[in-house]
Amino acid sequence: MGSPSQGPPTALSFPPERAKAAARPHLVVLSGPELGKSFELGNEPVELGRDPSCALPLTSEGVSRKHARVQMIFALYFVSDLGSTNGTFVNDQPASMAQLKDGDQIRLGEAVVKFVANHVELRYSQEVHGRATTDALTSAATKLQFQFDLEQLLQKSHGSGEPLCLALFDLDHFKHVNDAWGHEVGDAVLVGVSAAVQQALPPGCSLYRVGGEEFAILMPGQLRAEALRGAEQVRAAVAVEPIHHDGTRLPVTISVGVAQLGDGETPGQLYERADRLLYKSKLSGRNRVC
Repeated sequence: MGSPSQGPPTALSFPPERAKAAARPHLVVLSGPELGKSFELGNEPVELGRDPSCALPLTSEGVSRKHARVQMIFALYFVSDLGSTNGTFVNDQPASMAQLKDGDQIRLGEAVVKFVANHVELRYSQEVHGRATTDALTSAATKLQFQFDLEQLLQKSHGSGEPLCLALFDLDHFKHVNDAWGHEVGDAVLVGVSAAVQQALPPGCSLYRVGGEEFAILMPGQLRAEALRGAEQVRAAVAVEPIHHDGTRLPVTISVGVAQLGDGETPGQLYERADRLLYKSKLSGRNRVC
């Protein structure tokens, strides 16, 4: 009979080499608004759900506010359901609590999250996430990331009463730039404006490209008066320095609309008000903030 050390490993006799290989696995989101997002696991429990306070927030349909928890027990990872409305499934099997193995898929409502310990697959998932959340041309965040962040910040604002402002801007007479100089110069202008704006952004604010020449800035924690000053700072930063491309000097300006989140307001309602103020800025002569 072999010695106990020669028998199959258990949770209490987890081999050091396997423990090292299993260290720092990730949860990677495979579907929904958070597609490609990954979360590095450690020793602390991780909650998943719609609540913004969750370590891995998931906004897909059917996800409860506190849906499931992933935690380490004796060097193994387990997922447990937190009394969710629609249940938690591992590889399509209902699970109140289940051990996770590399490649297992966890379904919570319409969200699917993969448990990944293979670092090659993790790097691929992170590349997918980067492409989904960062605009390849301007390096601003994408519209997909904007929609996710706006929803999260709006829920936080409604829950805490902390103010939230949204600024929308687009480039004045951008169609003329494309028509007169071509799309290559138009792209250079977009890159230059994005760089100028990101350097001038107030602390805590984030820039997103939400359309061809339309951008958004989320300004959490700011009342409208403060957000207007920040938006004016951004407008001035763009106007003061022309964009240069292959010896061509192009003066560029932007028009900006700024709205503060109202009580009970939805993301669509806030966006619509900011868009109306942007339109007002253009009607008032462009190169200004309303």
